[in-house]
Amino acid sequence: MPGVDATTESAPARTEHLRSRHAMPARLFDSERTFDQFRRNARVRRHAENAGRRAPQEQPRVLTPSVDCARYQGVSIANGAHSRRSWRRSGGNGARADTVIRLNLNAISTIGVVGLGTIGSQELALWQRSGHQTVGYDISEDQVEAARDIIKANSGPAPRLTTRITDLNEADVLILCLPNLAPTGENSMAAFDHFSGDARALDEKERLWILASTLPIGFTRELAARLGDQGRLVAHAPERFDPGRGTELGEIPRVVGATSAEALNMTVELYKRAGVTTHPVDPVEVAEASKLLENSFRLVNIAFINEFAELCRRIGITAADVIDAAATKPFAFMAHQPGVGAGGTCIPTMPRYLLDAAKESGLKMPILQDAVTGNQQIIERVAEHLRGLLSASGISRGRVLVVGAAYKPNYPDARASAALAFAHGLAAHHSVLVYDPIVDAARFPKDIELVRAIPDERFDAVVIALKHRNTDIAALRKLSPILIDLVRGAVEVSESISTHK
Repeated sequence: MPGVDATTESAPARTEHLRSRHAMPARLFDSERTFDQFRRNARVRRHAENAGRRAPQEQPRVLTPSVDCARYQGVSIANGAHSRRSWRRSGGNGARADTVIRLNLNAISTIGVVGLGTIGSQELALWQRSGHQTVGYDISEDQVEAARDIIKANSGPAPRLTTRITDLNEADVLILCLPNLAPTGENSMAAFDHFSGDARALDEKERLWILASTLPIGFTRELAARLGDQGRLVAHAPERFDPGRGTELGEIPRVVGATSAEALNMTVELYKRAGVTTHPVDPVEVAEASKLLENSFRLVNIAFINEFAELCRRIGITAADVIDAAATKPFAFMAHQPGVGAGGTCIPTMPRYLLDAAKESGLKMPILQDAVTGNQQIIERVAEHLRGLLSASGISRGRVLVVGAAYKPNYPDARASAALAFAHGLAAHHSVLVYDPIVDAARFPKDIELVRAIPDERFDAVVIALKHRNTDIAALRKLSPILIDLVRGAVEVSESISTHK
């Protein structure tokens, strides 16, 4: 934020600055002024402002929303670190206020989605099925082609898919689904830096900008400042995607925050057209922090349940039996399952943004920090236990079958998979074969052997790192005298001598 030095300003002063930078009412919706009244009044104001400029168009018909998947890739990043100061120095893009045409919600006809990876394709399909004209943009031709395969089965107007940024000129709304990780796995907002620079090539017209990616606290306002006069309407509606359960993006409520009341109202109304339930919040930092809280809550619980599973193993009971028993309590308990640790591009990494915010505020968060560190240690702890079991049978280098390679059950994506990282670690000391019937083989690393069916051979040990639906435990049990079921927290040793000495 221009004129603010985050290194010297106090946390309360910085919070007040965030509230006042784009002033919003302290409380938008109370008992005297309901949200419905707010929307009606806002519509009246917008119609008055736009009278004589642009005739309202018929709103696109609302259809049942659907989903698919995406991610903005192909950005060459020399330095993955995101610098808040660089945003402050950059300023606006030089557009004059009198050259920017005010946006009318009723005139929105084309929605652009930037980034065609897992989330971007979901967004694109959502708006396609709601009857809107859509443009999907990505700098990677491979991502564009992948998105083409996904959206061709959807109903509604076919999206225009492109790698040319100028094709976004027709879009009245831009939904940014950009990655927040560097190729090395470190947190990075470099993709946003890259796109915001490229966006200067777009026509100078007012658009509604919606940031769907998980963001550091304060980033939405920083981007609005970077966009200058074109950044008057900027909102944050963090995606909630639950792959592997068959839940579509439009079926999950969206938290919505914005840098102004007008942008908030427009974003809520826009998602309403697609049948998406929204929860408006004020200020926009609430939306940013809520997504970080969701991911951090999940990581803390996963780290704890894995510690608990290790305790159960040491005292001779099965963690899953304890969890099932505790889950009979009808309140104040949420069952989590142990495994090889949290994987994927969200849960293990996004809590770092919360830790960054705490550090800037002079606060220590030891519970969250320990969860981040503990999640990274689970793999080595399991590997050490396996080495002990094999050593007891006189085996120094064994033949090990690892079951499961995706980053979560019932989903084919193996990116940032904890199970795959576990298999890689074992491969340094053992002969490893991975069995996963649904993982995307085309994206699977070549240095690990993968099979799609249960192999017909014997192993020194079988380790169940992840279970998809209908995993045949009985068949796996026949393959080895040692079965380590990390999902149940159970270890079965049926004989002491292996067939592979």
